[in-house]
Amino acid sequence: MTDEPKPKLSRRNAIATVLSGLTLLGYVTYLLYSNFQAAAGLQDLLRDKVHQETERRASALEYFFGERRDDLQNLALAPPVFVYFDNRAKGISITEKADKRFLKVAFQGLIERKQLDGTPIYRRIVLIDADGETVADTSGDAEGPDATQFKGFLDPHQRKGGILTQDGGHSLLISIAYYLKDQYAGQILAWLNPKDLYRAMLTNGDTTDAFASLLVSATAAGLEPVGGEPSPLLADLRIPPGPPTRGAIRYTANLPDGPVPMFASVSPVEDTPLHLVETAPLSEVEGKIQPWQQMLGMGVLAALVLAGVVMVFRLNLHAAALEAHLNESARREREVQEKNCALEAEIAERLRAEEALVKGEREFRAIANYTYDWENWTDPQGRPLWVNPAVERLTGYTVEECMRMPDYPLPMVHPEDRPTLRQALENCGISRGHDLEFRLVHKHGQVLWAALSWQPIYDTDGTCLGQRSSIRDVSEARRDPRPGAALPHPGGRGQHHPPEGRPGHAEPARLPSRCGQQRPGGPQRPLHHALRPGADGRADA
Repeated sequence: MTDEPKPKLSRRNAIATVLSGLTLLGYVTYLLYSNFQAAAGLQDLLRDKVHQETERRASALEYFFGERRDDLQNLALAPPVFVYFDNRAKGISITEKADKRFLKVAFQGLIERKQLDGTPIYRRIVLIDADGETVADTSGDAEGPDATQFKGFLDPHQRKGGILTQDGGHSLLISIAYYLKDQYAGQILAWLNPKDLYRAMLTNGDTTDAFASLLVSATAAGLEPVGGEPSPLLADLRIPPGPPTRGAIRYTANLPDGPVPMFASVSPVEDTPLHLVETAPLSEVEGKIQPWQQMLGMGVLAALVLAGVVMVFRLNLHAAALEAHLNESARREREVQEKNCALEAEIAERLRAEEALVKGEREFRAIANYTYDWENWTDPQGRPLWVNPAVERLTGYTVEECMRMPDYPLPMVHPEDRPTLRQALENCGISRGHDLEFRLVHKHGQVLWAALSWQPIYDTDGTCLGQRSSIRDVSEARRDPRPGAALPHPGGRGQHHPPEGRPGHAEPARLPSRCGQQRPGGPQRPLHHALRPGADGRADA
């Protein structure tokens, strides 16, 4: 009978294995499809990222060329240009040479002011009149044999400035028409350095040469690169003339090593006839493995792994159960060890806390009990909580007698001074004062003068813990040299602030009228701060 459950257990394991395999197969299929979509989406994301970078650089170029048009517009409004054409229109020729010098100085000043990474933006600025004759040229003498070489640049329609290319894209210049009193008077031409433009704005500093940024002009014969030699990467790329072309283009470049699939991101530079083209091998953008190839390879690998998992599953079933038992035992043992360590740490912490408490109490008593002046701490009801041994030196009463004394400390005060002292100390929590003088009656009958300083004590949460007072002997200061002279009335010395202007009362602080409430405003002093020793060896009041 003990062998009957075994076949049933084996069937259950087989069913569980099949279900687990089917579940794993479905999950792997889902992962393969998800990975395929993720790879395709990543390719789209990379293409969009490259195109966005192209758009960003094209916008920067648009802003750069816009600034250059503004430079020429401002130059056209400069006084030297107006003076020259105005004098010429009026037939004043005596100042012509001086006017041309001023024009050249103004042009040279613009070249020196406008720089890009320490290099002048403009290589040359020329002013020609409406007949195409050179008026001013920063690169040489305008009277030379090439004085009419710029006649082809005359264009009265370029009132806001235009971007032109010259010599098959090797030169890049800005041209703006100049008008004097609504009459076309000439043209201002300014040449840029394309190499400096590439260096400052189209080189991203990447360590790879996979991506190439080119500024091109679309012509019927193809793309004409600006400021460089024709690139074999652009020979097979076509941008139709007409409206600006924008977007990502796949094409094949026929290179000497063979055809290479290429990716091109094209973005027009607005308000110019130029396009910014960034090219790269398609494998650098989309990867060397296409998503469907990747999915096929992962499918084969997943099938092999799944087969191995099914084979290993049953072999490791019993081993897994045994390992689970071992892990549970190890876990319980770790829990016991952790609890033991926590208990040992708690015991050690309590021992350290007890040692610190004993040490703090010993240090407190060493400081408080050996203070020279008579120190007191009374609760909010006026009952003594602590008195230092200095009371016996001043009054003859021991600490034990003081702790048992009713209405402490008034029985040791001269009867005539008791009302004053009672009134000063009765307002616990709101009364404080300094050096209130009164007479003490020694246990053996002697009378001596003492000075009282007092203030309330608060806990860290602002609760009133009572009152602390300090009494010192001032008999030497009060002793009258005349024999038989009467003792002065108390209150002759000392600083105590009476509430509402009445003499003999301590000043009420801005606190609640009864103890046990929190002290409003400001940080509260902890109890150990209230009884800490001062710099003179006496407890601070």
